[in-house]
Amino acid sequence: MPLDQAAATPRRTFLRTLGAAAGAAMAAPLLAPLAACAPRAGSAPDTTTPANASTAPATMRLGVQLYTLRDALGKDLEGTLAALSRIGYRNVELFQHHGKTAAELRAILDRHQLAAPSAHVPLAQFRASVAKVLDDAATLGHQWVAVPWLDQSERTVDAYKRLAADLSRWGELARARDIGMAYHNHDFEFAPIAGTTQTGWDILRAEADRQLVKYELDVYWATKAGKDALALMTGEPGRVVMIHAKDATAAPERKMVDVGAGTIDFATLIREGRRVGLQGVYVEHDNPTDALATARAGYEHLRRLMS
Repeated sequence: MPLDQAAATPRRTFLRTLGAAAGAAMAAPLLAPLAACAPRAGSAPDTTTPANASTAPATMRLGVQLYTLRDALGKDLEGTLAALSRIGYRNVELFQHHGKTAAELRAILDRHQLAAPSAHVPLAQFRASVAKVLDDAATLGHQWVAVPWLDQSERTVDAYKRLAADLSRWGELARARDIGMAYHNHDFEFAPIAGTTQTGWDILRAEADRQLVKYELDVYWATKAGKDALALMTGEPGRVVMIHAKDATAAPERKMVDVGAGTIDFATLIREGRRVGLQGVYVEHDNPTDALATARAGYEHLRRLMS
């Protein structure tokens, strides 16, 4: 499926499409979102603020996951990036290359005064060629690359254990390039695996190397699963290095809404995040009514909290 068509599909179908495409052909790499901004996995947070980072808080960057704006990007890549820059964003998290080489996309981002500290990369792409993933990440200036999604077949106990080993191995390779390895959750990781009392989240946290594998906590999906996002972030300081910021209405529905329009306590998440080494906060909405309005609302709400 062409990328512009794929961009209109639901998130989960889209990520499966990216993974399949990566396994078949690496010629058109599709990097994706992860967000954080630290030197390398397992190292202490950088206490300086790079010139291209948001001027909000030291050591914590505010950005937007570009998946939120996939339809607009498919129609006008540069115009949409320019609009984000005008809002005030200086950091974005990638989810694909939009038909560009890594070098071409880096030049476009530079032109609009945007950095891409992190990206989501389909699991199949890592397994097809982790070297290619890391080469592109280096070109684009990523400090983190994250696996964003698992197909149903990857959600067994054995599959999660295999993933933990793979993430650890890739994390070691990434660290040699000053890049960090991360995993991004949805809600299914918190549900017991069929026939067991174990969850995918528990297996990954126990089995993956703590120094080499970090987490991008999607606070909405954790909340949707009935978990305490704050406790997940602060339970192991330094393990969650980025969060996806999207809001939720009250239980039991917990509908996804723009940041600031729901019940999630981002003020506390930001404050406590500073204490436990949170490096990146990325605004996201899976199906926004007006993507640029969503990006603006998230930026304005979080910028105040991060000032």
